[in-house]
This record gives sequence, structure tokens and C-alpha cells, in this order.
Amino acid sequence: MARTRDPEQTQARLLQAAAEAVLELGPTFSLDAVARAAGVSKGGLLHHFPSREALVTALTRDLLRRFTARVSAIHGSGEPQPGAWLRAYIEVSFQEDAQERALILALSPLLNATQVMEQLAPELAEPVQAARTDGVPGGRAQAVRLACDGYWSGQLVLATRLDAAESAALKEELLSWTR
Repeated sequence: MARTRDPEQTQARLLQAAAEAVLELGPTFSLDAVARAAGVSKGGLLHHFPSREALVTALTRDLLRRFTARVSAIHGSGEPQPGAWLRAYIEVSFQEDAQERALILALSPLLNATQVMEQLAPELAEPVQAARTDGVPGGRAQAVRLACDGYWSGQLVLATRLDAAESAALKEELLSWTR
């Protein structure tokens, strides 16, 4: 049987294998382990992601894309109103996903590379711009966005994690700022 080549499918398989490798091995994961898990040669992996840094960037970009897609799904489901995008951002920021949290924690030491962050600059700028144009006064809109980002990153570390009641109270307060 002839094998068909689908670059998008191969990249998705490589990103899934990379996520699994990062979860299992942390920042010490190897390209060899990712290629093996995805069922491709190391050369095949390097064809799609020419370096470990490119793979980390793509994996992080994929996480950001999935977050943005969840925000868009909520935001796009109702009537356009001032603060609607921010309310969707709050909803997604307060969703619990232990697998995603573990992957982000494992990736964190690798994201300090300047080139990785430079590559992600367009995706990281999207929420800033969306908050600016959501119809909520500028300072308040950015305060909500930054509070969500701070809440989310605080939830990654056990010592700074809020309990359920505190999380619910914060979420409700932030939602009230968008109405």
C-alpha cells in the first residue's frame, strides 16, 4: 500500500509526540525520543522542525492557538457587546486543565530563550490588542487581562494557587469589571 504524505498530519503527530516527551522527560527531552514516538526518522522531524528550539516554539504556539480557539468559540457564540471578548478570556483563563498545566510547567524552562519569545511575539500580542478593542475602558480592560494572566500563571504553582472559593470570587469580580 502506498503511503501518502500529509505534512500537516505529520506535524500534528510530531507536536503530540513532543508534548508527551516533554511531559515524561521535562526540558531534557530529546529530538530522538520525539521522532521515535511519532514514528518518523530524526531527519523527518528536522524537516518539519529544523531545531529543538523550533519544536519548542511550535509546541508553545500550538498551546496558544488552542487557548485562542477556546476564547473565540465562547466569544463568537453570542451577540457582540462591549466586554464580550474579555468575558470569554476570563472564562477560558479559569478553566482547569491539569494536562495543559503540566505541559506548560515542563516547557517553562525552555521558554526563557529570547528567540523563542521573539517567535511567539505575534501570538502574545493578540490578547493585548483584543482587550484594547473590546469596548471596555483601556486601563480596566488591560487590568482584567493581566489579572487573568496572573491568576493563570499563579495556578501553575501549588504555593500560589487559589482555592475554589477564592477563584470563584476573583472570576466574578473580573466579570463585573467587563459589564
